Amino acid sequence: MAQHVRRAGVTVVLLCLPLALQQGSVLGLGLSQVNLALVAVMAAVALNLLVGYTGLISLGHAAFFAVGAMAAGILGTQLGLPFPLVLVAGALTGAVVGTLVGLPSLRLRGLFLMLATLALHFIALFIFTRYMLANFGPSGVFYAAPSIGGFEVGSDERWYFLLLVFAAGAVVLARNLVRSRHGRALVAVRDHDIAAASLGINVTRTRLVAFAVSSSLVTVAGVLYAYYLGLMTNETFTLPFVVGYFAMIIIGGMSSIGGAVVGAIAWQFLPQVVETVSIELSGTSPALSDAVAKYQGQIVSITLGILIVLVLRYRPGGLIGLWTGARNAVRNWPYSN
Repeated sequence: MAQHVRRAGVTVVLLCLPLALQQGSVLGLGLSQVNLALVAVMAAVALNLLVGYTGLISLGHAAFFAVGAMAAGILGTQLGLPFPLVLVAGALTGAVVGTLVGLPSLRLRGLFLMLATLALHFIALFIFTRYMLANFGPSGVFYAAPSIGGFEVGSDERWYFLLLVFAAGAVVLARNLVRSRHGRALVAVRDHDIAAASLGINVTRTRLVAFAVSSSLVTVAGVLYAYYLGLMTNETFTLPFVVGYFAMIIIGGMSSIGGAVVGAIAWQFLPQVVETVSIELSGTSPALSDAVAKYQGQIVSITLGILIVLVLRYRPGGLIGLWTGARNAVRNWPYSN
């Protein structure tokens, strides 16, 4: 009963959030930051499926964003296909490319697999750059506002509800997957692939399915990201972009769908919160406010770096693990020693 009440409360908050942000920003956050956080939630959940649950370290996250951006550019901008078809084609393309990229995982492990996926990053960046320069020029790839059934998705409010549906869909899909027999197979392969094979688990298929599902979700996120921003350049797909997603799942909690969600939100919102703090300090301490505003990027990087170190050292379960531990302690408090 309590779980249903919490879900209903979360649903009401999410549906009312655009109205609340129209009345005034919360901690300086606007609907555009929330929309970018929803895209990050999709991609972080996908990465956690691959890294946290299957134990396959991949640096090709930005590459699949680039695949999604190219799919949107070719099919949507150049060929003029409807937006839903572009999304479906992007998902299928990501699944196929992800399966091909997952082939090295059948023989490579750890650092060697990471280097193989790093090569994918630079290959995808090169292909996207050539595509951009050949068809759109150095200014980048442009995307018109999409429409679904004649309903144009042009405002931040409309984008919010669209992205909320996809982010919630990614979370539900990932939760159902990890709770199923296939999810238990992912964890078994991660913990000990030889023991998993001895139990009858098809290790090859399990790894390829993990790559396909994760890559498909990220590619769809790349399509949505491209359409939402309206302009994509090769400078978007950088290594810090990839490292940021690893930081999200570390901060939120590895091997946890909820952790990926929390980590993505924290990573996306912290810069804006720091900026809001600097503005609030301007009335009481102008010197401190100027310092915070001047070194905002460094403060955010240092804060996130310290948070990652603390999580890895003291709370490997991440923020979601900290919350779960505190909640269980409160529940069991009358009976604890």
